[in-house]
Amino acid sequence: MLSALCCAINSLGTIIESLDITLAAVSAIIIWIALLEFGYKTAWGIYFSTAIISVLFLPSKFCGLFFAFISGWYPMFKLFLGKKIRKRSLLWVIKLICFNLVSIALVFAVEVFGKVLGIIVDEKVTLAWIAIVLVLSNIALIVVDILMDQLIVIYIHKVRNKLIKLKIIDKKQ
Repeated sequence: MLSALCCAINSLGTIIESLDITLAAVSAIIIWIALLEFGYKTAWGIYFSTAIISVLFLPSKFCGLFFAFISGWYPMFKLFLGKKIRKRSLLWVIKLICFNLVSIALVFAVEVFGKVLGIIVDEKVTLAWIAIVLVLSNIALIVVDILMDQLIVIYIHKVRNKLIKLKIIDKKQ
């Protein structure tokens, strides 16, 4: 059910293409909730099924690729690293290195498979353009990471309790 919700949200990104990255990030919030409520196995299952369905069946592939490469796996990665590494500076360095590696892989995937997947690739993309996008993406990652922390706190302390009262979710022991 949550995978279907993520796919529906991603499909809105194909209809309103200016919101494709934003809606892929909203799908990541669904992954966060699944991770908090049901654990890693369920969250990974939702991630993989959403990524595969989004890339294969959505008319515009970029939203699905962005979800698969960037936003979909990040909640599990962030929580796992946060439990293992206590030094915040090291945590940020690892997050940024992994994010940049995956971002470069996304650029490469779009460049190589873009025509096959129906993604229009601008021939004028230069190394300088990619570098500027990576710098801006790193800034965006930092902002989104901090905002996600705040959203999770709000979910745990306010929204989750209301969902428990409405019996939409079960109270964990």
